[in-house]
Amino acid sequence: MEQFKIFPYIPQVISQIRKDYLVIVITNQPDIARGKMSERELKKMNRNLYELVEIDDLYICMHDDVDNCECRKPKPGMIDEAASKWNINLQESILIGDSWRDILAGKRAGLKTCYINHWSSVDRAIDKDVGYDFKANNLLEASEYL
Repeated sequence: MEQFKIFPYIPQVISQIRKDYLVIVITNQPDIARGKMSERELKKMNRNLYELVEIDDLYICMHDDVDNCECRKPKPGMIDEAASKWNINLQESILIGDSWRDILAGKRAGLKTCYINHWSSVDRAIDKDVGYDFKANNLLEASEYL
């Protein structure tokens, strides 16, 4: 929980995005399967997220790669589930993500994608050659594409 941080500008940017889009968080959390974090800690982080940021929904995969589930990105299972629940037109939607898994899941679901390369000078999406439609340094910059 002490590593869970939200950049100060995020709530305002998300609020602006919500004027035109649903905001749905789709996240892999393999630390649950790996025993590095408890589900209780994850639930606490999720409550904190809902308190700080206006999101419409949250989908979490707690599996690891070896589980070969349909929900773990880069598979589009969680995206498909959200699209079905919320009646989302995927061709008119965008996935904003910071890993090759995010971008590839978005591509597989038929979404436009925006890659946020904020981790280092190494562009992790390019390293995996998954391609993306847009690139940004942070969510504020990514929101300009919307």
